[in-house]
Amino acid sequence: MSLTSLSQILIKKVATLKDRALSTISSEIAKLKDKCPTQPQLLQIINTRNQIVNSLNSLKTTINTIRSIVNPLDIIIPPLKTAISVIKLLPIPTSAPPGIGIPIGVITTASDGLEVAKTLLKQTEVQLDSLDSILDYIISTIDQILAQLELLDILINKCKNELGIAGSLPSVDTELLSQVQEIKNSKQNVVDLAYKGFTFEVIEEENLDLSITRRYAVAKNSQGIILLKTTPSFTNNPKILIEELKFLIDSKGLIAN
Repeated sequence: MSLTSLSQILIKKVATLKDRALSTISSEIAKLKDKCPTQPQLLQIINTRNQIVNSLNSLKTTINTIRSIVNPLDIIIPPLKTAISVIKLLPIPTSAPPGIGIPIGVITTASDGLEVAKTLLKQTEVQLDSLDSILDYIISTIDQILAQLELLDILINKCKNELGIAGSLPSVDTELLSQVQEIKNSKQNVVDLAYKGFTFEVIEEENLDLSITRRYAVAKNSQGIILLKTTPSFTNNPKILIEELKFLIDSKGLIAN
């Protein structure tokens, strides 16, 4: 299965879970807002609530699947891009006169190979951005469901006390919550870094239509003026954007003023 196919399957699965969960929670909250129901009715609401929590917990496996693909590529792609760009800039002597340097045919073949590698790398980046955007969407979905669950739990616990129903509500998987927090922290671990006189910052660009966040990195001089920025990307790893800025600065010989 290609990364594109996987992305389409995952986004459909998460979108369906989100719509059903938020709709169901909203309906259950409406049943409890004005007065507590009968004990059997409350037990049914609790059962529905627990099913939503189980569905939410299932996203832990989805997140692990995406990260098992994204994390290694996040590490590999930046140095590969740099290596290809550096190789293309190297002056290679051709065989003129014969016997000195490298035959032009060999150089042409090597150049063609680099272009193919560059194209494949770009395609992989696009697919990687797609998975990153899904990861963002999953985190956003979890946050929205958790916020509504918190309100529902308050109403359920109030009615449980009123009706004398014992026992606590099953909690959301702590590993899932740790995953969410870890991913959120990773988005903010490379902000306002300095490099060769520049100050870097990663900026979020909200896409209201898709509820998916794009990011781009900017390089500022000492006066805070933006001198350089990357193309907006769905990547979840700000290090990729920072590394792209560093490469642009190095390859162009830029100096902050």
